[in-house]
Amino acid sequence: MTRKRRRLAVRSALAAVVLGAVAGGVYYSTSAATAGQTPVAASFSCALPGGQQVAVPIEFGVSVPDTATAGTATTITPSAKVTLPAAAVTALRGTEATTVDATLTPKLELTDASGTSEVKANPLAIKAMALPAEGELVLPLAGTPVQVTPSGAGTAQIQLTGLTAQLAAGERQVECTSSSNTGALGSFEVGATKATPTQQPQQRVQAAPGGGVSAQAGFKVNFDVTVTTTLKKVDNAQVVLTGTLKSELPVAPPPPEGNPLTGELTLNPVKDNYLVVFRFMPVFNDITATSDGPVTGRVFVDVASGTADTKAVSKVVLKIDRVRQGSSDPNGGVLVIDKGVNCRTASPIEVPISGKIGIRPGTETEISTKATIPPFAGCTARTGEDMSRLFTGLVSGPDTPVVVKLKSLCLGDCPA
Repeated sequence: MTRKRRRLAVRSALAAVVLGAVAGGVYYSTSAATAGQTPVAASFSCALPGGQQVAVPIEFGVSVPDTATAGTATTITPSAKVTLPAAAVTALRGTEATTVDATLTPKLELTDASGTSEVKANPLAIKAMALPAEGELVLPLAGTPVQVTPSGAGTAQIQLTGLTAQLAAGERQVECTSSSNTGALGSFEVGATKATPTQQPQQRVQAAPGGGVSAQAGFKVNFDVTVTTTLKKVDNAQVVLTGTLKSELPVAPPPPEGNPLTGELTLNPVKDNYLVVFRFMPVFNDITATSDGPVTGRVFVDVASGTADTKAVSKVVLKIDRVRQGSSDPNGGVLVIDKGVNCRTASPIEVPISGKIGIRPGTETEISTKATIPPFAGCTARTGEDMSRLFTGLVSGPDTPVVVKLKSLCLGDCPA
Protein backbone atom coordinates (compact mmCIF):
# COMPACT_ATOMS: atom_id res chain seq x y z
CA MET A 1 0.00 0.00 0.00
CA THR A 2 1.43 3.41 -0.99
CA ARG A 3 1.76 6.28 1.42
CA LYS A 4 -1.10 8.22 -0.15
CA ARG A 5 -3.51 5.40 0.69
CA ARG A 6 -2.88 5.53 4.42
CA ARG A 7 -6.04 6.45 6.18
CA LEU A 8 -6.38 4.67 9.50
CA ALA A 9 -4.39 5.36 12.59
CA VAL A 10 -5.42 4.31 16.03
CA ARG A 11 -5.86 0.58 16.51
CA SER A 12 -6.94 -1.20 19.68
CA ALA A 13 -4.36 -3.15 21.66
CA LEU A 14 -6.18 -3.64 24.97
CA ALA A 15 -9.20 -5.65 25.95
CA ALA A 16 -8.48 -6.55 29.57
CA VAL A 17 -9.79 -4.73 32.61
CA VAL A 18 -7.19 -2.48 34.23
CA LEU A 19 -7.59 -1.74 37.93
CA GLY A 20 -6.76 1.51 39.67
CA ALA A 21 -3.04 0.71 39.79
CA VAL A 22 -2.54 1.71 36.13
CA ALA A 23 -0.18 4.66 36.31
CA GLY A 24 -1.42 7.73 34.45
CA GLY A 25 -4.49 5.90 33.15
CA VAL A 26 -3.43 5.77 29.47
CA TYR A 27 -0.69 3.99 27.62
CA TYR A 28 0.23 3.35 24.00
CA SER A 29 2.10 0.74 22.04
CA THR A 30 2.90 0.15 18.40
CA SER A 31 1.78 -3.07 16.72
CA ALA A 32 2.14 -4.92 13.45
CA ALA A 33 0.51 -3.01 10.61
CA THR A 34 -0.18 -3.04 6.93
CA ALA A 35 2.68 -1.54 4.96
CA GLY A 36 2.31 2.23 4.72
CA GLN A 37 0.36 2.63 7.92
CA THR A 38 1.62 3.98 11.26
CA PRO A 39 -0.86 2.68 13.82
CA VAL A 40 -0.89 3.69 17.46
CA ALA A 41 -2.79 1.59 19.98
CA ALA A 42 -4.70 3.53 22.61
CA SER A 43 -6.89 2.72 25.59
CA PHE A 44 -8.67 5.18 27.86
CA SER A 45 -8.90 4.51 31.57
CA CYS A 46 -12.46 5.19 32.72
CA ALA A 47 -13.71 5.30 36.31
CA LEU A 48 -16.69 3.03 36.88
CA PRO A 49 -19.19 3.37 39.72
CA GLY A 50 -17.46 2.29 42.93
CA GLY A 51 -14.07 3.61 41.81
CA GLN A 52 -12.96 0.70 39.63
CA GLN A 53 -10.85 1.68 36.61
CA VAL A 54 -11.44 -0.05 33.30
CA ALA A 55 -9.46 0.11 30.07
CA VAL A 56 -11.71 1.12 27.18
CA PRO A 57 -10.16 0.50 23.73
CA ILE A 58 -10.84 3.24 21.20
CA GLU A 59 -10.08 3.10 17.48
CA PHE A 60 -9.96 6.33 15.50
CA GLY A 61 -9.45 6.96 11.80
CA VAL A 62 -10.23 9.34 8.95
CA SER A 63 -11.06 8.93 5.30
CA VAL A 64 -8.93 11.03 2.95
CA PRO A 65 -9.05 11.67 -0.80
CA ASP A 66 -6.63 10.03 -3.20
CA THR A 67 -5.52 13.44 -4.44
CA ALA A 68 -6.30 17.12 -3.92
CA THR A 69 -5.47 20.46 -5.54
CA ALA A 70 -3.49 23.19 -3.82
CA GLY A 71 -5.70 26.05 -2.72
CA THR A 72 -8.89 24.00 -3.16
CA ALA A 73 -10.91 22.62 -0.25
CA THR A 74 -11.16 18.85 0.04
CA THR A 75 -13.06 16.70 2.52
CA ILE A 76 -11.93 14.29 5.22
CA THR A 77 -14.34 12.32 7.41
CA PRO A 78 -13.47 11.00 10.90
CA SER A 79 -14.85 7.70 12.21
CA ALA A 80 -14.24 5.70 15.37
CA LYS A 81 -15.16 2.67 17.42
CA VAL A 82 -15.38 2.42 21.20
CA THR A 83 -15.43 -1.03 22.80
CA LEU A 84 -16.84 -1.30 26.31
CA PRO A 85 -15.40 -4.48 27.89
CA ALA A 86 -17.77 -6.97 29.48
CA ALA A 87 -16.68 -5.89 32.97
CA ALA A 88 -17.67 -2.30 32.21
CA VAL A 89 -21.06 -3.38 30.85
CA THR A 90 -21.72 -5.43 33.98
CA ALA A 91 -20.73 -2.55 36.28
CA LEU A 92 -22.89 -0.03 34.43
CA ARG A 93 -25.91 -2.33 34.40
CA GLY A 94 -25.42 -2.65 38.16
CA THR A 95 -26.40 1.04 38.43
CA GLU A 96 -29.72 0.19 36.72
CA ALA A 97 -28.58 1.99 33.58
CA THR A 98 -29.96 0.51 30.36
CA THR A 99 -28.25 2.72 27.77
CA VAL A 100 -24.89 4.37 27.24
CA ASP A 101 -23.75 7.50 25.35
CA ALA A 102 -20.27 8.04 23.94
CA THR A 103 -18.58 11.21 22.65
CA LEU A 104 -15.07 11.53 21.22
CA THR A 105 -13.49 14.95 20.65
CA PRO A 106 -10.39 14.75 18.44
CA LYS A 107 -7.63 17.28 17.91
CA LEU A 108 -6.39 17.14 14.32
CA GLU A 109 -3.70 18.90 12.31
CA LEU A 110 -2.95 19.23 8.60
CA THR A 111 0.71 19.24 7.61
CA ASP A 112 1.54 20.19 4.04
CA ALA A 113 4.18 22.04 2.03
CA SER A 114 3.45 25.35 3.79
CA GLY A 115 3.54 24.03 7.37
CA THR A 116 1.09 22.79 10.00
CA SER A 117 -2.40 24.11 10.70
CA GLU A 118 -5.22 23.08 13.01
CA VAL A 119 -8.15 21.10 11.62
CA LYS A 120 -11.38 21.91 13.42
CA ALA A 121 -13.30 18.65 13.71
CA ASN A 122 -16.64 18.29 15.44
CA PRO A 123 -17.08 15.71 18.22
CA LEU A 124 -18.17 12.22 17.21
CA ALA A 125 -21.15 11.01 19.24
CA ILE A 126 -23.61 8.17 19.60
CA LYS A 127 -26.46 8.20 22.10
CA ALA A 128 -28.75 5.80 23.93
CA MET A 129 -27.09 2.58 22.78
CA ALA A 130 -28.73 -0.29 24.66
CA LEU A 131 -26.47 -2.10 27.16
CA PRO A 132 -26.48 -5.86 26.50
CA ALA A 133 -27.30 -8.28 29.30
CA GLU A 134 -23.73 -9.52 29.17
CA GLY A 135 -20.58 -9.32 27.10
CA GLU A 136 -18.85 -6.34 25.53
CA LEU A 137 -20.58 -3.52 23.66
CA VAL A 138 -19.18 -2.04 20.45
CA LEU A 139 -20.10 1.60 19.79
CA PRO A 140 -19.48 2.78 16.19
CA LEU A 141 -19.19 6.56 15.82
CA ALA A 142 -19.35 8.43 12.52
CA GLY A 143 -18.06 11.96 12.34
CA THR A 144 -19.25 14.86 10.23
CA PRO A 145 -17.20 15.72 7.12
CA VAL A 146 -14.48 18.33 7.60
CA GLN A 147 -13.07 20.54 4.85
CA VAL A 148 -9.32 21.12 4.69
CA THR A 149 -7.43 23.25 2.17
CA PRO A 150 -3.83 22.25 1.42
CA SER A 151 -1.83 25.27 0.33
CA GLY A 152 1.08 23.76 -1.56
CA ALA A 153 1.93 20.89 -3.88
CA GLY A 154 3.42 17.74 -2.40
CA THR A 155 2.29 15.31 0.28
CA ALA A 156 -0.29 16.43 2.86
CA GLN A 157 -0.84 14.52 6.09
CA ILE A 158 -3.61 14.46 8.68
CA GLN A 159 -2.39 13.90 12.25
CA LEU A 160 -4.16 13.12 15.50
CA THR A 161 -2.69 15.24 18.30
CA GLY A 162 -5.19 14.56 21.06
CA LEU A 163 -8.38 12.71 21.87
CA THR A 164 -10.92 13.19 24.66
CA ALA A 165 -13.61 10.64 25.54
CA GLN A 166 -16.82 11.13 27.49
CA LEU A 167 -19.15 8.30 28.45
CA ALA A 168 -22.53 8.45 30.15
CA ALA A 169 -24.67 5.58 31.42
CA GLY A 170 -28.21 6.86 31.81
CA GLU A 171 -27.83 10.03 33.91
CA ARG A 172 -24.44 9.01 35.30
CA GLN A 173 -21.28 10.52 33.78
CA VAL A 174 -18.25 8.23 33.47
CA GLU A 175 -14.94 10.08 33.76
CA CYS A 176 -12.23 9.02 31.31
CA THR A 177 -8.64 10.20 30.93
CA SER A 178 -7.65 12.10 27.80
CA SER A 179 -5.07 11.22 25.17
CA SER A 180 -2.30 13.53 24.02
CA ASN A 181 -0.52 10.99 21.85
CA THR A 182 0.35 11.98 18.27
CA GLY A 183 -0.36 9.66 15.35
CA ALA A 184 -0.46 9.96 11.56
CA LEU A 185 -3.96 9.17 10.29
CA GLY A 186 -3.53 9.41 6.53
CA SER A 187 -1.82 11.26 3.73
CA PHE A 188 -2.65 12.30 0.18
CA GLU A 189 -0.91 13.92 -2.75
CA VAL A 190 -1.58 17.58 -3.56
CA GLY A 191 -1.25 18.78 -7.13
CA ALA A 192 -0.34 22.30 -8.15
CA THR A 193 -2.87 22.52 -10.97
CA LYS A 194 -6.61 22.07 -10.91
CA ALA A 195 -7.75 18.60 -11.92
CA THR A 196 -10.00 18.09 -14.92
CA PRO A 197 -13.55 16.83 -14.24
CA THR A 198 -12.48 13.25 -15.02
CA GLN A 199 -9.59 13.59 -12.55
CA GLN A 200 -11.56 14.95 -9.62
CA PRO A 201 -10.72 12.95 -6.51
CA GLN A 202 -13.50 10.97 -4.95
CA GLN A 203 -14.03 10.45 -1.24
CA ARG A 204 -13.34 6.96 0.06
CA VAL A 205 -15.51 6.12 3.02
CA GLN A 206 -13.38 4.24 5.53
CA ALA A 207 -13.58 3.38 9.20
CA ALA A 208 -11.25 2.41 11.95
CA PRO A 209 -10.27 -1.29 11.70
CA GLY A 210 -13.06 -3.68 12.59
CA GLY A 211 -15.57 -0.87 12.91
CA GLY A 212 -18.14 -2.55 10.69
CA VAL A 213 -17.89 0.08 7.94
CA SER A 214 -16.83 -1.04 4.49
CA ALA A 215 -14.93 1.08 2.00
CA GLN A 216 -17.95 1.55 -0.23
CA ALA A 217 -21.01 0.85 1.87
CA GLY A 218 -20.87 2.18 5.40
CA PHE A 219 -22.55 0.87 8.51
CA LYS A 220 -24.26 -2.48 8.38
CA VAL A 221 -27.62 -2.58 10.15
CA ASN A 222 -29.78 -5.71 10.45
CA PHE A 223 -33.46 -5.67 11.36
CA ASP A 224 -36.22 -8.03 12.40
CA VAL A 225 -39.14 -7.31 10.07
CA THR A 226 -42.89 -7.79 10.49
CA VAL A 227 -45.13 -6.89 7.53
CA THR A 228 -48.87 -6.76 8.11
CA THR A 229 -51.11 -6.41 5.03
CA THR A 230 -54.83 -5.68 5.37
CA LEU A 231 -56.98 -7.22 2.61
CA LYS A 232 -59.87 -4.78 2.28
CA LYS A 233 -61.90 -7.06 -0.01
CA VAL A 234 -61.74 -9.98 2.43
CA ASP A 235 -63.44 -8.27 5.36
CA ASN A 236 -60.16 -6.50 6.29
CA ALA A 237 -58.42 -9.78 7.04
CA GLN A 238 -54.74 -9.43 7.86
CA VAL A 239 -51.80 -11.38 6.46
CA VAL A 240 -48.66 -11.22 8.63
CA LEU A 241 -45.20 -11.97 7.26
CA THR A 242 -41.99 -11.99 9.31
CA GLY A 243 -38.35 -12.00 8.32
CA THR A 244 -35.09 -10.07 8.33
CA LEU A 245 -33.63 -7.08 6.51
CA LYS A 246 -29.86 -6.75 6.12
CA SER A 247 -28.97 -3.22 5.04
CA GLU A 248 -25.92 -1.11 4.34
CA LEU A 249 -26.18 2.57 5.25
CA PRO A 250 -23.55 4.90 3.73
CA VAL A 251 -21.84 7.46 5.94
CA ALA A 252 -20.28 9.51 3.16
CA PRO A 253 -21.38 13.17 2.85
CA PRO A 254 -24.74 12.83 1.05
CA PRO A 255 -25.78 14.64 -2.12
CA PRO A 256 -29.05 16.62 -1.97
CA GLU A 257 -31.09 13.53 -2.80
CA GLY A 258 -29.38 11.40 -0.14
CA ASN A 259 -26.98 8.48 -0.33
CA PRO A 260 -27.94 5.24 -2.13
CA LEU A 261 -29.42 2.53 0.08
CA THR A 262 -29.40 -1.22 -0.49
CA GLY A 263 -30.88 -3.99 1.58
CA GLU A 264 -31.54 -7.73 1.44
CA LEU A 265 -35.07 -8.64 2.58
CA THR A 266 -35.85 -12.26 3.45
CA LEU A 267 -39.42 -13.18 4.43
CA ASN A 268 -40.43 -16.46 6.05
CA PRO A 269 -43.13 -18.62 4.42
CA VAL A 270 -46.53 -18.75 6.10
CA LYS A 271 -48.28 -22.09 6.48
CA ASP A 272 -52.05 -22.52 6.94
CA ASN A 273 -52.97 -18.87 6.57
CA TYR A 274 -56.68 -18.62 7.41
CA LEU A 275 -59.20 -16.38 5.63
CA VAL A 276 -62.97 -16.23 5.31
CA VAL A 277 -63.97 -15.28 1.77
CA PHE A 278 -67.41 -14.13 0.66
CA ARG A 279 -68.08 -13.77 4.43
CA PHE A 280 -68.92 -17.46 4.82
CA MET A 281 -66.27 -19.65 3.12
CA PRO A 282 -63.28 -20.67 5.32
CA VAL A 283 -60.09 -21.00 3.29
CA PHE A 284 -56.57 -22.11 4.25
CA ASN A 285 -53.52 -21.49 2.09
CA ASP A 286 -49.75 -21.35 2.25
CA ILE A 287 -47.99 -18.09 1.34
CA THR A 288 -44.45 -17.53 0.09
CA ALA A 289 -43.11 -13.99 -0.38
CA THR A 290 -39.88 -13.69 -2.35
CA SER A 291 -37.91 -10.47 -2.87
CA ASP A 292 -37.53 -9.42 -6.49
CA GLY A 293 -34.08 -7.89 -6.14
CA PRO A 294 -32.67 -5.79 -3.29
CA VAL A 295 -34.47 -3.07 -1.37
CA THR A 296 -33.29 0.18 -2.97
CA GLY A 297 -33.67 3.88 -2.30
CA ARG A 298 -32.02 6.93 -0.77
CA VAL A 299 -31.08 7.64 2.82
CA PHE A 300 -29.71 10.34 5.13
CA VAL A 301 -27.93 8.73 8.09
CA ASP A 302 -27.60 10.58 11.40
CA VAL A 303 -25.49 8.33 13.61
CA ALA A 304 -25.55 10.83 16.49
CA SER A 305 -29.35 10.62 16.78
CA GLY A 306 -29.44 6.96 15.74
CA THR A 307 -31.80 7.47 12.79
CA ALA A 308 -31.83 6.90 9.05
CA ASP A 309 -34.23 9.13 7.10
CA THR A 310 -35.22 6.66 4.42
CA LYS A 311 -37.12 6.64 1.14
CA ALA A 312 -36.97 3.16 -0.35
CA VAL A 313 -38.96 0.53 -2.23
CA SER A 314 -39.17 -3.21 -1.63
CA LYS A 315 -40.36 -5.44 -4.48
CA VAL A 316 -41.93 -8.76 -3.51
CA VAL A 317 -43.57 -11.57 -5.51
CA LEU A 318 -46.41 -13.25 -3.59
CA LYS A 319 -47.06 -16.94 -4.21
CA ILE A 320 -50.08 -18.92 -2.94
CA ASP A 321 -50.46 -22.69 -2.97
CA ARG A 322 -51.99 -25.63 -1.11
CA VAL A 323 -55.37 -23.91 -1.04
CA ARG A 324 -58.13 -25.74 0.90
CA GLN A 325 -61.71 -24.58 1.35
CA GLY A 326 -64.85 -25.51 3.27
CA SER A 327 -63.44 -26.29 6.73
CA SER A 328 -62.07 -24.37 9.71
CA ASP A 329 -59.71 -27.30 10.32
CA PRO A 330 -56.37 -26.79 8.50
CA ASN A 331 -56.25 -30.53 7.86
CA GLY A 332 -59.80 -30.67 6.51
CA GLY A 333 -61.73 -29.19 3.62
CA VAL A 334 -61.34 -29.69 -0.11
CA LEU A 335 -57.92 -29.24 -1.73
CA VAL A 336 -58.51 -26.73 -4.51
CA ILE A 337 -54.94 -25.88 -5.58
CA ASP A 338 -52.06 -28.31 -5.06
CA LYS A 339 -48.75 -27.51 -3.45
CA GLY A 340 -46.19 -26.40 -6.02
CA VAL A 341 -48.63 -24.74 -8.41
CA ASN A 342 -47.15 -21.44 -9.57
CA CYS A 343 -50.06 -19.25 -8.42
CA ARG A 344 -48.46 -15.83 -7.93
CA THR A 345 -48.73 -12.11 -8.51
CA ALA A 346 -48.05 -11.53 -12.20
CA SER A 347 -45.58 -8.79 -11.28
CA PRO A 348 -43.83 -7.80 -8.05
CA ILE A 349 -45.69 -5.89 -5.34
CA GLU A 350 -43.89 -2.58 -4.79
CA VAL A 351 -43.98 -1.53 -1.13
CA PRO A 352 -42.81 2.07 -0.45
CA ILE A 353 -40.91 2.51 2.82
CA SER A 354 -40.49 6.15 3.84
CA GLY A 355 -39.67 7.65 7.21
CA LYS A 356 -37.08 7.94 9.96
CA ILE A 357 -35.92 4.49 11.01
CA GLY A 358 -34.17 3.87 14.32
CA ILE A 359 -30.86 2.09 13.77
CA ARG A 360 -29.61 1.61 17.34
CA PRO A 361 -29.90 -2.02 18.47
CA GLY A 362 -33.24 -2.62 20.15
CA THR A 363 -34.93 0.39 18.55
CA GLU A 364 -38.32 -0.33 16.98
CA THR A 365 -39.87 1.65 14.13
CA GLU A 366 -43.34 1.34 12.61
CA ILE A 367 -44.04 2.65 9.11
CA SER A 368 -47.54 2.74 7.61
CA THR A 369 -47.72 2.70 3.84
CA LYS A 370 -49.89 1.56 0.94
CA ALA A 371 -49.16 -0.80 -1.93
CA THR A 372 -50.82 -1.96 -5.11
CA ILE A 373 -51.27 -5.74 -5.30
CA PRO A 374 -51.03 -6.79 -8.98
CA PRO A 375 -53.29 -9.35 -10.64
CA PHE A 376 -52.57 -13.05 -10.12
CA ALA A 377 -51.46 -15.56 -12.73
CA GLY A 378 -50.83 -19.30 -12.95
CA CYS A 379 -53.52 -20.25 -10.40
CA THR A 380 -54.59 -23.58 -11.92
CA ALA A 381 -57.00 -25.63 -9.83
CA ARG A 382 -56.94 -29.43 -9.54
CA THR A 383 -59.84 -29.46 -11.96
CA GLY A 384 -57.75 -27.64 -14.57
CA GLU A 385 -59.71 -24.42 -14.17
CA ASP A 386 -57.71 -21.16 -14.12
CA MET A 387 -58.66 -19.41 -10.86
CA SER A 388 -56.33 -16.44 -11.37
CA ARG A 389 -59.25 -14.04 -11.92
CA LEU A 390 -60.87 -15.20 -8.69
CA PHE A 391 -57.72 -14.51 -6.66
CA THR A 392 -57.30 -11.18 -8.44
CA GLY A 393 -60.83 -10.19 -7.54
CA LEU A 394 -60.36 -11.17 -3.88
CA VAL A 395 -56.88 -9.80 -3.20
CA SER A 396 -55.57 -7.46 -5.90
CA GLY A 397 -56.01 -3.71 -6.06
CA PRO A 398 -54.52 -0.31 -5.20
CA ASP A 399 -54.18 1.41 -1.82
CA THR A 400 -53.76 -1.81 0.13
CA PRO A 401 -52.77 -0.87 3.71
CA VAL A 402 -49.37 -2.21 4.76
CA VAL A 403 -47.64 -1.73 8.13
CA VAL A 404 -43.89 -2.44 8.28
CA LYS A 405 -42.35 -2.89 11.73
CA LEU A 406 -38.54 -2.84 12.00
CA LYS A 407 -36.49 -3.73 15.07
CA SER A 408 -32.77 -3.02 14.83
CA LEU A 409 -30.68 -6.07 15.78
CA CYS A 410 -27.16 -4.73 15.33
CA LEU A 411 -25.24 -1.68 14.14
CA GLY A 412 -21.75 -1.84 12.67
CA ASP A 413 -20.57 -5.34 13.63
CA CYS A 414 -23.37 -7.39 12.07
CA PRO A 415 -23.28 -11.01 10.90
CA ALA A 416 -23.13 -11.53 7.17
